[in-house]
Amino acid sequence: MTVAAVLLSGGLALAQPGFDGLDFPPAASVNGKLLFHFEGSTDGWRGLDGDAGVSVETAPISVKEGKGALRYGYPVQQGVMSVLCRSGLSVAGAKSVSFWIKTSRPGMFGLALIEKDGSNYFVLFGTRTNAWQKVSYDLDELQLSDDSKDENAVLDADQLSTVGLVDGDVMKAAPADGQVRPRSMWIDEVAFSPETRLPAAEGGHALVEGFEELSGRWAAIRIKGKDEIEVGTDAVLKIANGDVKEGAGALEYQYAADPKTTTALFGSTTLRVKQPRSVRAWIKTSVPTMLAWVLSERDGSRYMATVPTAAGEWKQVRLGLSDFALDNESTDENKQLDGGQVNSMGFLDVATMFGGGAAAGEANQRTLWLDGIEASEEEPPARYATRAVAQGVEVVVDSFEAGVSEWLSLTLVGLAQGTPTLALDKSTKVNVVNEGAAEGKGALRVEYFAPEGGLVALLRSLGNAPLGGATQLRLWIKSKFDAKLMLQVEERDGSGYNRQVEVGGGEKWQRHELALSDFALADDKVDENGKLDVNQMRQLLVVDLSGAAGEPGENVLWLDDVAFFVPEGKAGAKGQ
Repeated sequence: MTVAAVLLSGGLALAQPGFDGLDFPPAASVNGKLLFHFEGSTDGWRGLDGDAGVSVETAPISVKEGKGALRYGYPVQQGVMSVLCRSGLSVAGAKSVSFWIKTSRPGMFGLALIEKDGSNYFVLFGTRTNAWQKVSYDLDELQLSDDSKDENAVLDADQLSTVGLVDGDVMKAAPADGQVRPRSMWIDEVAFSPETRLPAAEGGHALVEGFEELSGRWAAIRIKGKDEIEVGTDAVLKIANGDVKEGAGALEYQYAADPKTTTALFGSTTLRVKQPRSVRAWIKTSVPTMLAWVLSERDGSRYMATVPTAAGEWKQVRLGLSDFALDNESTDENKQLDGGQVNSMGFLDVATMFGGGAAAGEANQRTLWLDGIEASEEEPPARYATRAVAQGVEVVVDSFEAGVSEWLSLTLVGLAQGTPTLALDKSTKVNVVNEGAAEGKGALRVEYFAPEGGLVALLRSLGNAPLGGATQLRLWIKSKFDAKLMLQVEERDGSGYNRQVEVGGGEKWQRHELALSDFALADDKVDENGKLDVNQMRQLLVVDLSGAAGEPGENVLWLDDVAFFVPEGKAGAKGQ
């Protein structure tokens, strides 16, 4: 099992039978309080692979609080289950668990709490190299492992008997070279408490994360492949105490936009209300960009929603769970985000997949701030407006009245050389302007250079817009100079359908009502049925072909009132 699989499933094959033959002295809480502080004793903690690696260290560099800390030296080796554990617990009345940890390598680690009947509850957290950090969870935040059963699917403190800590690498296959990888973890001040980490949910609302302290619950990760995730060593995570929106702290995430490695912020958390219908968060970025907010279910199903941001301004984002669309590389049995199954969330700067517009060799450092993440049983306002028109309705993708662009600009170069490269281009300027609109008060203005032999594209996610039954794409376009445009709608499986449009210059608005039946499958795409399935549309692209057609140069393009027309009687089908 890869670390990615552990991340997505939340499971750990750690059951009560694994403790057969190990002797643990009893440890009982008093009024829900139990503390292991390792002052001269291991306090009954043991390793499943033997006790040789378990010791108490007293050197100040190895201790967080008091005079001692527990060190566990363990191998990453085939056939060896290296787990640090403590059984014999009795913690009736406890509502949370916390501990300090540092490790000899950065990584994803697992915390398992096991009931007397073997029911295994599990959660993941990240660590940094040789740096102490506090990890804390309310007991109701841990989720039943996929390979475990429980009569009530609730972690009962009065039934809890065992706590375990494991390195995510232990769950992987053995190193390909057959070598043993020696590792170490240090823990201190392991505490069960009758107090909760977060306030209880009230009135259908719950605080998911307030970021009052830095916790291993959140980690900077690198996505190296479909099933390969590791904790990033270059990104910086810390608590900011100055410009915050709620409480005394906010999470500050410093990272580099590098096209060679996709980085993201990962949080191990649940939504904490019985029937989650919406989430909200305060978000700020150092540069204007597009974020992907990701929610993952226990079975690994991943759902995404895009969030545009301005530079240096806090923005409260509120999304319905219905606004999150199934990732095209993910599967789900019902193709619907189940809020009660969410066990992690993440934030990904879309620019990191394209280098953020950095020139070759240029550092492209960025910062994301988060505060006050909440979940609610209330539905948020509809993200996509619908309006009645003659013979049907229009689903408005963008009217540009909100003042913030949700369009991402990309440049494709190297076509003639046979080495096409997709990247952001800092010279492209995308803004919402409040003058000269075709409809209302806002329009999108894009100033760009169409490179010779290249393409300039604008991309807009369609999320879960209710586009079932749509027959037309309708929009206003104007251009400074004559332009050859291609409009493409892409399905969730990646198949794309195109329609070319000639736009005259002179900065005059032109209305286009394009039949989706006239969109043809792109030459470089395949589709299982060879036709555009409108309920599968996931993104819209507007592409300037001028550079590829041998007519490079500067241009300014405007868009307004982008919508899909759904005839009367066919409205209401959601994208699946």
